[in-house]
Order: sequence, then C-alpha cells, then structure tokens
Amino acid sequence: MLMVMSVEDIKHIAVAHMKSDPDTVGSAYGFSIAMNMPYFVPDRENPAVDMILDTYAIKNPIDIDAPLDNLKHIHLLDFHSSASLHPLLKDAFIDTIIDHHIEGDLHAPNMVIDPIGATSTLVAEIFPYDMPEDVAIMIGFGICDDTAGGILHATERDINTLKKVSYITGKDTPWFMDKLKEVYLENFKVDADTRTYNIGGYTITIGHFRVPGALSQERIMREVSEYLWNLSCDLCLYIVSDPEKKESLIVGKADNPDLLPLLGKLSGTHKLLSRKVDVLPYIKSQIEGGKDE
Repeated sequence: MLMVMSVEDIKHIAVAHMKSDPDTVGSAYGFSIAMNMPYFVPDRENPAVDMILDTYAIKNPIDIDAPLDNLKHIHLLDFHSSASLHPLLKDAFIDTIIDHHIEGDLHAPNMVIDPIGATSTLVAEIFPYDMPEDVAIMIGFGICDDTAGGILHATERDINTLKKVSYITGKDTPWFMDKLKEVYLENFKVDADTRTYNIGGYTITIGHFRVPGALSQERIMREVSEYLWNLSCDLCLYIVSDPEKKESLIVGKADNPDLLPLLGKLSGTHKLLSRKVDVLPYIKSQIEGGKDE
C-alpha cells in the first residue's frame, strides 16, 4: 500500500524516473532514508520493481495524483532527462541530481554525474554511517540489475559496494541475481522493452530482454520469434542477453530488402550487450554510409 501524505507535509521528495527500474528505485529509496524525506516511484511496470517494493521496502513510496503546490524541492535519482520526469513534478524546483548517465537536459545546483555502473552505488557512498539493512538490500538490487551482477559496466566502486551490501545483509550477489532472474522470467513480456527508431528514413524496431538463463528458455525464444514475425518495419531486431553465458543473441527480419545485408551483419551471437542502444552506433554508421566499427 502507498503512503499518502497531505500536500502541506511535502517539501522535499526523492524521485525515481518514469518506467522505473531497480536502480532508480534503490537510489530513491536510499536517498530518502539518508536525507529523511519521502520518495516517489511513478510506476511499477517493471516486475522487479513491484517485487522489491512489496517484499523488501520497509518505507513505502508516497502517492502523487495531483500537482503539489507546496512542494519546494525535488531530488532526481538515476536520471536528468525531462522525458523521464513525471508530468506532475515538471514545475517543481530541482534541488539535486544524482545520476550515472551522461546524457540529460535537466540541471540542479547540487549535481553529481558520475558514469559508474549504477546510481545506487553513488547513493550508498553518501551514507556517513553503515546503511540500514533495508537500504542495503534496495541498493544491492539496483547495482545487480544495472550491472548484471557486476559484469556490465561495473567499476571497482560498484563491486566494493556490493561487498558492503553482502556484509550488511548476509546476501551475496548470486542471491540478488537469482531473485531478479526468477521475477523477470515469470513475468516476461516480449514487448516490455521495445522502441522504434527512425534512422536515415528507415523504421527500425529493437527489443531487448536481459536476464540470467534467458538463452536457455525455449518459451522466451519462441515468443520472440512470434513477436518479430508479426512486426511491420524496415528492420526488426530483438536482443536476448544472458549474463550467465555472458552472451547476447540478436535475431530479426528485414521487411525492406535494402537492409538485408545489415541484418546479416547483426544477426547471431555477440558479447553481452547491456542495452538496445548498444547497437545503434553501428546501425547508424552502416545506414549513413560509415565504416564498420
């Protein structure tokens, strides 16, 4: 159940981004505890977010269903893009931004942009004392989800924070990864992480699913194939990433014959990919006449 506070009570709020994931939720949760303020999670579309909040959060997020006239300061965790800010908060003053993404159009007087593995690590580092166990669990989920258990874009600081999380909670990285694997596999939706891009006049749809063991799941591969078959675009791609195998498989189809050579170059097994956008530079270079990267 969400904690509902009166408008008069809310002066500061830690904010997770739209299409919330474990890193933004873990960051907002930890920051709210460290700074003694409520936190807001815009949605629970990500099944891991729903599981984490229902099972491990002691402090519940607040509910916002109307603009908060008395809200003076918001604190953004794991994003600084206006497209990721909930519309009801768009007129509030942004006091703090803590993010590991370089790209963003929002600014704040207190701004930390540090491109490490997870924003949850940055929040863990602001604690002047050992994190409470509930915070450590939320931080652990955030780091593990964003870095695939410390193997994607993880820095020494991320790894050291995971060690601290394990010391506080008694739960190691495989424990967090097993919980994430279970919830993602049980709640797999083939179109949950899909986006259509317009590149050089072509429509290119890319979907992605990353979870340990994904490449061994016949059901998932079957649903991906059926999904691609029913899509209509110049180039349709789907990336299935498996941190257990440290591999990603790209499958797809090209409705436009001009893009068949590009499909042939992209299809097959690759090193583990983190996000859909990992393949975009190569696609753009090929379509716009650049050389292979």
